[in-house]
Amino acid sequence: MTGGGITTPVSSFEEAGTPTSLSRRPAQRRMTLRAHAQRDQRDIDGLWLFDDCSARQRRAVAQLGTRLQVPAGRRLLVQDTRGSEVILVLSGSAVCSVDGTVVAVFAAGDFFGEIAALDGKRRTATVTALTDMAVVVFDGHEFEQLLAVSPKLAMRILKVAARRLRSANDLVAV
Repeated sequence: MTGGGITTPVSSFEEAGTPTSLSRRPAQRRMTLRAHAQRDQRDIDGLWLFDDCSARQRRAVAQLGTRLQVPAGRRLLVQDTRGSEVILVLSGSAVCSVDGTVVAVFAAGDFFGEIAALDGKRRTATVTALTDMAVVVFDGHEFEQLLAVSPKLAMRILKVAARRLRSANDLVAV
């Protein structure tokens, strides 16, 4: 990806467990895709972000985004670059810094990149993997679809974004 997102591919779809060959007969292909979607839903079932979502809504979310494995030390977002990707942490942790100062640590269920995705401006922070991570990367369109899945989910995401903006304002005021 370019434009402030993950700067180099960190995993192929095959390595991430996504079926890469769809040349099977249609019934076999549907079974493979259904099994993959069920695995993907299990990835998000235990995350706090989706607590208020129904099973149907979680299935819809599981169809979105690209799952990637990220090695420790990899920069996921870079401050002052453009990008519309939003990243959801499935496992592992990442550190968020603004102008070199650590402002947050992200863990399973946390997400980042939403401010640039919402306003189309440059990234407000740099995020770097502290540990090996599993993440889901939503492009701008998929993020819009994610927000449409559930009003409660959209409100939860917006509240987190508002809290982050307020914290950033508080840091500037000091």
